[in-house]
Amino acid sequence: MLTEGTVVAAAATTVAAARAAVAAGAVLIDLTGASPQVMTEVRDRCPGILTCAPADWADLVRDPAAARRTGAILVCADPDAAAAAEAGGIGRRHILVEAAPGHAAGLIAAGWRVLVDAGQVADPHAAAAVAALSAWLGAAAVRSDHVAAIRRAIDMAGAISRTSPIPGGCVRP
Repeated sequence: MLTEGTVVAAAATTVAAARAAVAAGAVLIDLTGASPQVMTEVRDRCPGILTCAPADWADLVRDPAAARRTGAILVCADPDAAAAAEAGGIGRRHILVEAAPGHAAGLIAAGWRVLVDAGQVADPHAAAAVAALSAWLGAAAVRSDHVAAIRRAIDMAGAISRTSPIPGGCVRP
């Protein structure tokens, strides 16, 4: 499912939008709001891409019952929902908590896998900064409309964190 490191996520409600996001570097396509026909076509035309949708074949879902039934990763709107899902038998490795950029660090420090929603960041440079920081902190995914900028920022943060020592006095969570 989700690999180690941070992946780029993009929302799409059309096949063209999903294909453009994949071409720009998205690894996860959030099809919430797409028609069943679009979901099926994206799945057929983009093999190997992770999908989030309200369907039993999706890799990520927002419904705890579907997550338990299919083994998909559950995307929770907040840490309370994530804690309830964990108490209901879904393992923490199969839960992602959606978070605004300002809340991601605390959730990651608490041991949750986080999907940072950088969708409200209109400027691609600011979205890239959010993505780089989120990747550095250990977010599992960053969702944005600025897929190419996010992909470059996540790749850069990954390269730096693997090859450069952390400056003295700084501690990585």
